[in-house]
Amino acid sequence: MALVTLFVYVLLTTKKYQKEVLVCGLIFLFYIVYSIYLGINIPKACFLDMLQQIKPYMAFYSAYSLFAVIKPSKYRKIRRYVLVFSVFLAILLIIRATTGFGSVLIVGHPTFAATCSFIFALIYLLFSDQRKKDVYIALIIMSFGLLSTRSKFYGDYIVFVFLFFFLKRKISFNVKFVVIFTVLISIMVYFAWEKLNFYYIEGIDNTNIIRSLLVRKTPEIMNDYFPFGTGFASFGNITSGTYFSPIYHQYGFDQIRAYGGFREGHVFFLGDTFIPNLAQYGYFGLFLLIWFWYRRWREIKRIKNFVVYRISIFVFFVIIIENLADTMYMSNRGMMLFILLGIILNPNSEYNKFMSYEGYEHGKCPNNGISNRK
Repeated sequence: MALVTLFVYVLLTTKKYQKEVLVCGLIFLFYIVYSIYLGINIPKACFLDMLQQIKPYMAFYSAYSLFAVIKPSKYRKIRRYVLVFSVFLAILLIIRATTGFGSVLIVGHPTFAATCSFIFALIYLLFSDQRKKDVYIALIIMSFGLLSTRSKFYGDYIVFVFLFFFLKRKISFNVKFVVIFTVLISIMVYFAWEKLNFYYIEGIDNTNIIRSLLVRKTPEIMNDYFPFGTGFASFGNITSGTYFSPIYHQYGFDQIRAYGGFREGHVFFLGDTFIPNLAQYGYFGLFLLIWFWYRRWREIKRIKNFVVYRISIFVFFVIIIENLADTMYMSNRGMMLFILLGIILNPNSEYNKFMSYEGYEHGKCPNNGISNRK
C-alpha cells in the first residue's frame, strides 16, 4: 500500500511524468476491467496480479519524489552502509562456496545474493565521487556475485566490465559498435549456453520442460486472444497458478508429467520467467512495453555525465538478461533497478543537481569518463 500511495502522490505532484503516469494508470485500469469482463480467472486473482504487474512502474515513477529529498551530505553515509553490507555478503558467499551454506540461509536462493552484489555496486557508484578508484571499488563489489555461480550473473558482469572499462563514448549504432556488441553477446552466450540451449533451443520443443512450454505457447495464446491477451491472473505467473487458470487446461499443460506434473497447488515454477506474462497483455501490451522502454532509452541518451550514462545502460541490459529466465521485472529485486533508474532520470532531484552535468558533452569525458570532481 505504501507503493500505491507514492504512485498516487507522484501522479498529483510530479509534472514531468504526470501525463505518462496518468496513461499508465489508465492502461492498468483498462486491463483490470478487461480481465474481469473476460472472466478467465476470478476478480480477486485479477486484482492481486494487477498489483504485482504494476509494481515496477510504480517504483520507477515514485522514485522521482522519494529520492528528490536525499541531500548530498548523506551520500557518504550511503556508501559506508553499502560497503558494510557488501563485506557481509562476501563473507556469506565465501562460506557458501566452501561449505554449501551461508548465503542460502540469509538471502535464500543464490540468485538473490548475486542481485545484491550488483545492486550494491550500482548504489555505491551512483553516490560516489565517480573517480576511477570508485569504479574499481564497484567492480570488486560486483565480483563478489561471481561466487553465486549464477550463469545470468556472468552475463551481467561481462556487461559491467565492458561498459566501465572499454566503452569510451556514448553508444552509436555504427559498424564498430555492431562488431563489439556481437563479440560481447557471443561471450555472454558462451557462459549461459547450457541454460539457453536447455530452455530456448533444444528444449523449446520438449513438452515436459515447463518453462520452455510456457515460452512456446506464448505467441499461440497472443494470436488466439488478439489483440489484448488473456488478462490478469491467466497465464505465466504465480497468481495464475495459485488461483488455477483454465488457460492451462485449454492449452494442454495438465498433460505434463515431468517434475511431478503440472497441477493446481504444484506451480511454483510459474515464477521462473517473465516472457509468458506477455500473453496476458497480447500484442497491444507488447507494443506498450516497447514504447515505455523506447522513452527510457531516449532519456538515457540525453544524460551528459558519462558514468551515470553507463550505469543507466547497465541497468537496461541487466533487465533484459535477467528476465530471459527469471521474473526479476516484477520482483522486489527488479524494483531496486527501477528505483535507481528513476533517481538517475529525474533531472530535478537533489542527486542530479549535485552531479553538475556541466562540462560533459556527448560522452566525451576526461579520465575515461570518470569525474574529476574533488
